[in-house]
Amino acid sequence: MAGFMGHWQVIIELSPASSHAMNHTTTVRTDLFT
Repeated sequence: MAGFMGHWQVIIELSPASSHAMNHTTTVRTDLFT
């Protein structure tokens, strides 16, 4: 699992768009739980 998470982190770092999407999703979740 640790290896998978590390690989996923690398993908996010290599994909600014994916990172932005992740941040947006986190923001939306925060709004839903607020």
